[in-house]
Amino acid sequence: MELAVAGRRRQADPPQEGTRVWGTYPLYNGRIEAVITGRELSGEWIEEKQSGSFVFVQSRDGESFSGRFESGEWWTGGRSQAGGQVALAMDQSKPELTLRAFMNVMNGIGPGSMDLLGEAALLLEPGGEVADGISRLDHTKLLFDVLDHMTFRIWGISSGGLSERPTKVVSQAGSDVSLTLEFTQIDGRWYIVPPDPAVLERTLEAAIKARPDHEEELRETAPFHSPRASLRSFILGVKSGGYVASNPAVGALNISDVSDLARDREVVLLANYLKRTLDRISFVTWQEVPDDPASRKPYVHFQHVDGDVVIAPYESEQASCGSSLRRPWKISVACMRPLRRCRRRLGSDRQHRKVSISRFVIGSRRRRPVC
Repeated sequence: MELAVAGRRRQADPPQEGTRVWGTYPLYNGRIEAVITGRELSGEWIEEKQSGSFVFVQSRDGESFSGRFESGEWWTGGRSQAGGQVALAMDQSKPELTLRAFMNVMNGIGPGSMDLLGEAALLLEPGGEVADGISRLDHTKLLFDVLDHMTFRIWGISSGGLSERPTKVVSQAGSDVSLTLEFTQIDGRWYIVPPDPAVLERTLEAAIKARPDHEEELRETAPFHSPRASLRSFILGVKSGGYVASNPAVGALNISDVSDLARDREVVLLANYLKRTLDRISFVTWQEVPDDPASRKPYVHFQHVDGDVVIAPYESEQASCGSSLRRPWKISVACMRPLRRCRRRLGSDRQHRKVSISRFVIGSRRRRPVC
């Protein structure tokens, strides 16, 4: 079932034995134990060191319920749809796999996905609550907010052997802001040691100051202000809006060399080939892609003998020399022409992908002189 607790959504799947019901929900590492009397469910909720009583009353159609805590706060919910959110199987056999799981779970959080925050919190060192009283979920969110401002490769922590508490330094692209992550192993599983909240808050403040125009206003008005923003806008945009010429996500493609007569048809084909190629390459962790809007270095996301996936600054007539307009980052049409052949070959050329994904290269692909 899906629970809504004081405005926050949770998932639970309680089994039943006679009139006794029990179950767990990942958010807050919680569980419930209760008994059924007619359409009423009464019992106890337990979340780490907290607990209390509750009462649910099921609707007549059996599809929803309403209830209260002993404190008077409301707790309502409804029946989950088939194929809904399920618990994630997360590999913690290596520090980098734990870090990858943390980033990908947090990147997946959206409306109605509060349970994912609970899943991510389980990847932090157990019992790592700090003396100043920050909740585990707030600590998890604060850590991710800092990491989301950084650009780093997840892999390599284990190369050359592991110490008892290995570390990884992550840095913000285009600045000297950085954070050291520490990992610890417990019962064969690797966990992230959550940095002190005061350190995280100072790092986040420094990262925001180092990127004064890279905040909400820029995100709203310029979805292609960096390689990361363009790639994310394209992937998420075609996923939600489909392969149509009117989809704003196709603005991530540099189609300046495509004729006006063929543009609507070609942009749909190119978007389709590119998305399928990206899907075959690897799952994208956004924080591995540079996000410095001030950089002018083209970013090569993938290299292949049949064509590279390159995101580079795009100079239009509106953003010519001397203009104050920011140049957007776009996926070069030159790299997309052989995408049909590249996509076919990727099916049997997977070993090439292991050494070619997400390389940072210094170079330039521009249609006119640099200002």
